[in-house]
Amino acid sequence: MMKKITFLIKITAILLITINTFGQKKPNLIIVQTDEHNFRTLSAYQKLMSKDQAFVWGKGNNVHTPNIDKLAEQGAICTSYYASSPE
Repeated sequence: MMKKITFLIKITAILLITINTFGQKKPNLIIVQTDEHNFRTLSAYQKLMSKDQAFVWGKGNNVHTPNIDKLAEQGAICTSYYASSPE
């Protein structure tokens, strides 16, 4: 199931990049939204918080996401992101 979701995300990103690059000089925008965990488990967000806020469940309770961390370092990271309704 996870491989299928990852594949669909990659295909969608490739299609969006391809469609947006024909004759346009505007920068591309890709939003990566993760699900099923608290933002404190991603090291990209942990770097923005104090240690007592970042590790409320103790050190070592985080997800190893080097690609998301690299995107956050080279691009932008959302610190105020709201949903109008849950699911």
